[in-house]
Amino acid sequence: MPTYFQRYLIVFFILLTLSACGSPDGPEVISETDTPTSPPNSISSNSAEVIVPDLVKLDTDAAQARAETMGLTYRAVDSKYSVTIAQKSIIEQDPPAGTTVEIGSAVEVIVSLGPEPTNTPRPSATSSTPEPSPSPTPTGTPPLAATDAPTETPTATPTTETTSTATLTPTLAATALPTFTPTPISIPQFRDTFDGDFQPEWRKEDDQWAVVNGMLSSLTRSIMYVGDETWSNYKVQVDLVDVYLPKCDLILMAHEIEKELHYVNISMGNDEISIRKDGALLPQGAIKNLTLPYTVSVTAHGDILTVFVNDEQVYQVTLPDFSYGFTGLACDYDNGFLDNFIVEPLFIE
Repeated sequence: MPTYFQRYLIVFFILLTLSACGSPDGPEVISETDTPTSPPNSISSNSAEVIVPDLVKLDTDAAQARAETMGLTYRAVDSKYSVTIAQKSIIEQDPPAGTTVEIGSAVEVIVSLGPEPTNTPRPSATSSTPEPSPSPTPTGTPPLAATDAPTETPTATPTTETTSTATLTPTLAATALPTFTPTPISIPQFRDTFDGDFQPEWRKEDDQWAVVNGMLSSLTRSIMYVGDETWSNYKVQVDLVDVYLPKCDLILMAHEIEKELHYVNISMGNDEISIRKDGALLPQGAIKNLTLPYTVSVTAHGDILTVFVNDEQVYQVTLPDFSYGFTGLACDYDNGFLDNFIVEPLFIE
């Protein structure tokens, strides 16, 4: 029969064997690092989600209303110019439309300022000092002389007002130009039908003219002019109704050279006309076989004079000394009736 010590050794041996081999029926030990068989939920069961609506191109009021209707927070974070999106409408949004977010999430938007203005200059990034006005000093206020500048010690950046006043005022006064008034050139245009009295533009050398039954006549040798020496490129005409003596003159063009009057005239008779320069008959300047009454007209185109009788050309001459001048009428004694004196400008193409 084993002793107490032997029994103790046997029990110790059995326990040591079981500790080394392990028990097949013992509980399974699970490592703390083992992965669970199913993942936990990322959103709690009591949370709700919504889809972000499309806010682009909506105006700010409509966009805010739509976002808040979906349970989202509307937030305008920026603005910029756009040529395609109307002013106060949405250009961009974040998150974009169609994104799933939790209720209460913020939707950030960028608002359009409309097209960028082109006629308003932007201020310079390097200088905030306005440009000096170039306006001259008003009359009555003496210009600021160089010695009139402020006496306090100038700072590192002198003021624009002091600098511009001291330099611009003398410059404007020194460069002022005298006023030039050009000599006006009157338009060769005049009409007198002698119905009632003479037109006031006539310049008469004497007072021997008379208006009889709506026509012009003279009591003795008489001359009168109209226009001035700036007249050129015009047409003048008159009706010769009747003559008693063989001459009644249409003074076509006249001007003074060294205080001496030079003229071209047409002497009109009962059956002929003659074209004269300073009283001398021009070559082939006699036109015969005319029948009263008739209308004589002349165009002065540059230095080319063309004579018409009843609108039919009868003579043409080039006179370089006669491209400008006034016009008029002359009669010898009680020798005829004239009517419808007309001057019209020629419109040269």
